[in-house]
Amino acid sequence: MMKRVSSILIALLIISYAYCENNRTVESLMHYAGNIYQFSSIVPQEKVYVQFDNTCYYSGEMLWFKAYVVNASNLHRAPSSVLYVELLSPSGVLLKHEKLKIVAGQADGSFSLVDGSTEDAREKRGVLGYSSGFYEIRAYTNNMLNFSEEAIFSRVFPVYDKPKEEKAMFTQNPVTAKEERTYVEQYRPKPDKPNNLNVSFFPEGGQALTGVPCTVAFKVTDDTGLGVDAEGVLNDDGTAFSTVHSGMGSFTYTPSDKSSSVTITYGDTRKTFTLPTPKKSGYNFRVKSAKIDEMTVEVYRSELLPEDTLGLSLTCRGELVAFDTISVGKSALERTISLTDVPEGVCRLTLFNQSGQVLAVRSLYHRGDILAPSITFTTDKSSYEPFEKMNMSFKLTDSKGQPFRDRFCLSVRDVAGVANAYSDDMRTYLLLSSDLKGLIEHPEYYFESRDDAHTKALDLLMLVQGWERYDWSVMSGVTPYLEEHRMEKGLTLNGWILNPSGRKKLEDVSVTAAVMPSDRTKTELFEHKTDSSGYFGFDLTNEFYDESRLTIRANTKKERLIGTSARIRFERSAKPEVRSFHPGETVFESIEAIREAMKGDDETEEEYSAKIIKDKEGYILPDVDIKANRKYVDYYTFKSFDAKKDVEIQLDKGDYTTDLYGYLLEKGYQVDASDIDGFEALYYVHTDKRYLYTGWFEIPTSIDMMLIESVNVYDERVTLSECLDLAPLYLSYLLSTGSYPEMEELYKYRRLVDVKIKENYQVISRKDIMKIGSRISTIEGYSRPYYFYNPTYPNGPVPGDVDYRRTLYWDPNVVTDSIGEAKVNFYNNSESSGFNVTATGITASGLPYILNQDF
Repeated sequence: MMKRVSSILIALLIISYAYCENNRTVESLMHYAGNIYQFSSIVPQEKVYVQFDNTCYYSGEMLWFKAYVVNASNLHRAPSSVLYVELLSPSGVLLKHEKLKIVAGQADGSFSLVDGSTEDAREKRGVLGYSSGFYEIRAYTNNMLNFSEEAIFSRVFPVYDKPKEEKAMFTQNPVTAKEERTYVEQYRPKPDKPNNLNVSFFPEGGQALTGVPCTVAFKVTDDTGLGVDAEGVLNDDGTAFSTVHSGMGSFTYTPSDKSSSVTITYGDTRKTFTLPTPKKSGYNFRVKSAKIDEMTVEVYRSELLPEDTLGLSLTCRGELVAFDTISVGKSALERTISLTDVPEGVCRLTLFNQSGQVLAVRSLYHRGDILAPSITFTTDKSSYEPFEKMNMSFKLTDSKGQPFRDRFCLSVRDVAGVANAYSDDMRTYLLLSSDLKGLIEHPEYYFESRDDAHTKALDLLMLVQGWERYDWSVMSGVTPYLEEHRMEKGLTLNGWILNPSGRKKLEDVSVTAAVMPSDRTKTELFEHKTDSSGYFGFDLTNEFYDESRLTIRANTKKERLIGTSARIRFERSAKPEVRSFHPGETVFESIEAIREAMKGDDETEEEYSAKIIKDKEGYILPDVDIKANRKYVDYYTFKSFDAKKDVEIQLDKGDYTTDLYGYLLEKGYQVDASDIDGFEALYYVHTDKRYLYTGWFEIPTSIDMMLIESVNVYDERVTLSECLDLAPLYLSYLLSTGSYPEMEELYKYRRLVDVKIKENYQVISRKDIMKIGSRISTIEGYSRPYYFYNPTYPNGPVPGDVDYRRTLYWDPNVVTDSIGEAKVNFYNNSESSGFNVTATGITASGLPYILNQDF
């Protein structure tokens, strides 16, 4: 009897312990889910989409844009009030930037594709358009820098040299642009060059398990990074498969202890690839079916693991939309998840344990049942003559056909142009591309239809390009979230105070600052003590444009005679890293060629993509006649560096400035004290009025960059005689000292380095140069708005006049009235006969709508 009672008691204790343990497990799983639920509201992420007036540009043109800034999860207006938009050169140099005020989630601006360079350069060679090549526009808020840099908006554009006859811009149809090879300022990393045949494999759930059926998605690409049609066979059992869309496909197999391989055939190329090594122990799942209102998931575990209770979360754009706990036994567990009220977009299914370890993960796209608004237009004529007035009417209605009031961005341009194979519109970007890793080839395809073919292709895209933009471990609290950049609700001044070595951030340091506008009114004074991370931040109450004078000081009470006891690092120096281009980003397709190819019913997307002209150096455009006359002779070509600006950027990072020797090395010139690229260097050091050669300037390469305003390094070697023509103050010095060179010396080649010194160099002491615990600088206000120029021809064509605008009309803020209508009018140019109308907008509730139509 006692033995029996003891056995019962022991059994009850075991059951009680197991019950408590299970409760603790469930509580742990729910805790992670609860953290995700709260994260998006406490720490909102943001997205930026930028709409442009055209698809490609010519050197010297104006590029116009409209930016939409939204909350990443619900696509409502974002809380940030400051947007940064930057123009980067083909080599990754930051050329220009706009600091825009966000109003109701929107902002607009422009970039002139003209090399403003330095004042000294403009005086020597005039104002030039940028050279041809692939330029990048990127846009982000300060808050976005707290997350992955892959989340910031980025778009690549071709910029072409203007042809000798501007009219050719409307008749020639280039495919892309050749870039000049240069050895300086190569900041942009070079992408890995793909092989002629590349295949990547992606097991569903992230891993394959031995003995467990597994679906493996794959993508086949060629040397451009574009997907291609291919066929394959699983060498284990001879199972045949093929691509479905854009180089993507899938097959199912059961992994064994032995490695498996597949053979892929693309045209005349055949290669064998080894599949990812399966794990002997672990968990996985498969999405068995997915409908608009629910999906069914099968969860597996390997036999080596004991039964366990796990969490299964579903997030959409970073928000928790479903959660459940499951007990996984020896056999597969099937679970149905309701998708009712889940918004449209990329979702993330995550299987995790009570330690917060992610066991399996998979992306999927949920089709919403809310239709986007519609925007249509009519014109007063079906075609227009040169210089003729054009009248257009627009109608904006919701999914039920009801008109509503809103504002949208409108561009009317000449129909000729080129299109990037990876171009997005607002809908494809906000709902799809911005939540996936890498660039998506023709993203508009996935929104054309909801039939089986498009649905299958979209799910394959989720498997091969899934990416955790919204870091599950951070949102769930497994990994601490560290906010380095605060959200800007207006103009701010932020930064960190560091110790002299720059390695430690100093706490409780008093920072004082004064901001004085250019009109010397409403000077603002600030004082702040740094927090535990050495951070300080001021909110400016006065809004202003352009720049204001800034004086700032870190008061550590430990100043030395030379040097500083602290460094000031401004947050504005924190820029996204320059990225490499995806090979396909520099593949552009002629819009006319695409339309022509699409006329054939039997022609596939891949076939017309292949019609792009190929060359051993990549994809190039047909030769274009460049301007016959340059504004300067060949030996006047030079690379101009805005040293004054570069010094400010270096000081913003909390670093000391380098000397001219180090500066030229950073720009890519291999120099020593007297030689550049194998030629003796002539350093022409001067102000506007004086040639400088004594004191600080006796050894030119040792001049501190704090003293220098600009540097011009001439691209071509020039004779000393030509150098003297380019360096008049040096010539005057030689004549005054009677040291004019002999005839033989005059014809020796030199590399000319023109160094212009700041006018106030005499008042800059060594102590001023070394002291970076205080700064006298400027603070940037909002960029001034510019307005699109619309010429008028009320009396008809002007005899002999020409108008080569390729963008005929641009308005970033067309507002519809109470019945959803808006009217615009403008005049045609002298060449266009076919037109493209592009309109983009998003409702306050987060529904994007688009229009892209030719007439």
